[in-house]
Amino acid sequence: MNLPDIIYAELSCNNCNNSNNLMDIIIQIKIKAGNKNPYFIYFPKTDAFGKTFLKKEDLIGQFQDHWEMALMDYNGSLETASSKIEVNLFDPTWFIKNKKLAMAYPLLKNELNKWINREQQYEYMITCRNLQFNCKSIVIDLNKTDHIVLKVTYHL
Repeated sequence: MNLPDIIYAELSCNNCNNSNNLMDIIIQIKIKAGNKNPYFIYFPKTDAFGKTFLKKEDLIGQFQDHWEMALMDYNGSLETASSKIEVNLFDPTWFIKNKKLAMAYPLLKNELNKWINREQQYEYMITCRNLQFNCKSIVIDLNKTDHIVLKVTYHL
């Protein structure tokens, strides 16, 4: 895969208005590399207009953290990864229901650049507004575009 320097993402919502803006939503991408588990990479939370972006170095850092966390569960590299990625909303349900497990690991190398401690990261992830929205995952080719538009529906 040939990674762009920045991947831009935005949400599109037909039934949203100012009272249910698109702020604080976490978009995730799933990258398949090798023949073991896929890599889940997270964008920063969206702004009020549903826009966010992910820098190449942040994507690489999160990818490398998968290896640090569980070396035997992953193989493949970004260079050999499929350029077709799956895009969806992050689901915080597991984090919310399993706080002790979510807090069990120390911060990994890339995470140390963003978070003071695991608690700060945990709070960031569980306070996203993702559970207020539904969406169908989409597949995009990062070799053809650096821009993602994900359609969501507000349901609360």
